[in-house]
Amino acid sequence: MDLNLRGTCALITGAAGGIGQALARDFAREGVNLSLGYHSKPCSTLVAEIEQTGIRVMSHQLDVSQAESVESFVEAGHAEFGRIDILVNNAGIGFPGPTDEIDEQDWDHVLAVNLKSVFLMSKAVIKYMKQQNYGRIINIGSVVAKTSTNAQPWLDPHSSKKVGGGAYAASKAGVHALTKTMAKELVIHNITVNCVAPGPVRTNMVPSLPEPIKKQLPVGRIGLPEEVSAFVILLASPRAAFVTGEIIDVNGGLWMD
Repeated sequence: MDLNLRGTCALITGAAGGIGQALARDFAREGVNLSLGYHSKPCSTLVAEIEQTGIRVMSHQLDVSQAESVESFVEAGHAEFGRIDILVNNAGIGFPGPTDEIDEQDWDHVLAVNLKSVFLMSKAVIKYMKQQNYGRIINIGSVVAKTSTNAQPWLDPHSSKKVGGGAYAASKAGVHALTKTMAKELVIHNITVNCVAPGPVRTNMVPSLPEPIKKQLPVGRIGLPEEVSAFVILLASPRAAFVTGEIIDVNGGLWMD
């Protein structure tokens, strides 16, 4: 199915991670020009791979929690491609452990990377999307925003800390709420805002699951980054123009509204 994305421009944060790389590859297959943000692990190999397909792609070191870094990243993307059609707020970190064991610095760091970043990145691209009267913002949330993390020991499967992760859960719940608020604010500008909320997905944050934990998942296995990316690509396309303010669950049946 042709999603009519060829020639558009997408900004992706957290592009060096498992889901970020899957997003970059899938967007490239649809003919989307890319600006990839990474924090510490460069995207040079991924960029070289995508360049071989003829897609225009660039990468930038990015601290999504700092306004100056965000603005520099967005401005560079707009200067290179002349427009910004799609933003995927994918950057995120986790911090497992009971709430009473999370120190203030770790709490602030998780909220800054997972939630404040969505505010900063979205604010920076919205001005361009308003000028175009078109845009797609897709945020990556989490099933734990709905379930809490007490039932999610896979956040640190080899640790004795099998409960908690309150900072992560709170940050992702904030992403879900911000998604809905921005969707209502921006709909008059032909900008849709949606969120994909994965369950456990095979990334560096969740490298594997013990067999007893896999059995908690109705599908009996961990998810793949490509299975998350597929929904993001659809939401980023003109074909999804009638969808906004939605939280799309991609969690193997772990949570069903």
